[in-house]
Order: sequence, then C-alpha cells, then structure tokens
Amino acid sequence: MDLRLYGRVLWRYRVLILVGWVIACLAAFLAIVKIDGDGLTYRQSETYSAQEDIYVTERGFPEGRTTIPGVDDTSGESSGEFASPDRLGGLATVYVELVDSDAVHELMLEDGPLAGEVIVDQFTFDSGRGALPALRITAFADSAAGAFERARRQSAAFREYIADQQERVGIPEGQRVVLTVLRQADSAEVVEGRSLTNAVVVFVGILAVFVGLAFVLHNLRTGRRRRDGEPWPDQGDHDLSPDAIIGSSASEGDVRVPDRREER
Repeated sequence: MDLRLYGRVLWRYRVLILVGWVIACLAAFLAIVKIDGDGLTYRQSETYSAQEDIYVTERGFPEGRTTIPGVDDTSGESSGEFASPDRLGGLATVYVELVDSDAVHELMLEDGPLAGEVIVDQFTFDSGRGALPALRITAFADSAAGAFERARRQSAAFREYIADQQERVGIPEGQRVVLTVLRQADSAEVVEGRSLTNAVVVFVGILAVFVGLAFVLHNLRTGRRRRDGEPWPDQGDHDLSPDAIIGSSASEGDVRVPDRREER
C-alpha cells in the first residue's frame, strides 16, 4: 500500500474531495433532522420512562403488627379480621393484568387521548421465590412529560377502577383491598437516546463515493498518458513510453536484426 501515492491523488483532487465532504455533511445532517412547517425537527425521538409503585394492602395497617389476629402463624390461613399475606400477594399477581386492561383504558380516555405505553411488574423476594403485594407501573413515551403523565394516569385510573368495582358489588369497608401509592411518579429519565448510526453510514458512504471517483479519474488520466506516450504524473520528466524506450536502446548501440537466410 503506497500511502504517499494515495495522499498525492487525494491532494490532486482536493476540490472534488472537499465537495464530497460538504455533501456528506449535509446528507448526514438531514438523516438526523427534517425540515417541515415547524422548522427543524428530529427524525428519531428519544424514549423516556417514569415509574409509579403501588402497594396492595388492607385497612388496619397489618404491616405494623408482629402477629395478625385471625391468621394462623403456622399455615398462614386467615379465619378472622385480616387477610393472609399470601392472599394479598396473589391479588397483586391478578392486578398486574388489570392495570393495563381495556376497562382501565376506558377510564383513562375520559381525560383525553393516550400516549406511550406501560409495562407492569410485580415485586418479588430477592431469591425470586414468592410474590410481594406490590406493583410497579413503568410508562414509556417520546417525551419526559408524556412518560410522567402516562404513569400518573395509569395508576390513578387503575385505583379508580378497583374502587368502583368494590362499590358496585357492595364490599364492606373493612374487607376492601387498599391500594396505596408507595412512590409517586415525579420525574422521567431517558432510557434510549437518538441513534446516529444512519447519519454515520450516510456520511461514510457518500465520502467513499467521492474518494473512489478521485481514484477513477486518476486511473483514467494515467491510462491516457500511457497511450499518448506522455510522462506519468509520478515519474517526473522520465519518458517511459514504448517509443522512448526503443529509441534509448538504439542510441546505446546498434540493434541488429538477425537474417533468416543466414540461419539456414
């Protein structure tokens, strides 16, 4: 690989390379943004997320008791005032599906159109065995405000849905599940930024085309010089055309062509 030759070719066609560099920069820029009636806008959007945690519990603050009246400490079965802790964990498993159900969506649409999407998870023990009575609603949107609003609306609509159902079937106050917000969504963070891959590919591709064009022009010019007997660009004043080589040889001494009759 003759780097000096490559450098001389690129320098000889520096105007062409400069034009290619400018076009490549403009194309890469337009691969990131677009021009419309609103001015310059990004072609790709960032993805933001916001989280809100909900605790599934009951009245009477059972979490503050060392023992729960009416619950067998050995079997965990409830026969009295409080529900079994396993019962609340099982309800949380069901609520994972209810949070993003059609019924909850209908309640949310009463406050306007929906934007983004959500993922609902249930908390578990560190060992992975057993489910805790707590849910996490993670909302995703293309803006921080959108993710924040979706998490808040999803949580509020879900809690409203459960309260409406409890009221509709007439569940006594002391037997109702209580949904408490543990951590309210108050901010959003970027989880996926804008990709520059397309812009890089466009820039490199266009610049490579102009560099290749420079070498094509160089080869065409070199080939023409060889056919016309002109000195190559990299050979200075040395003429290496066929006629010049033969003339040089003749000047050094007579070239004798053998006679075929002498051979016989």
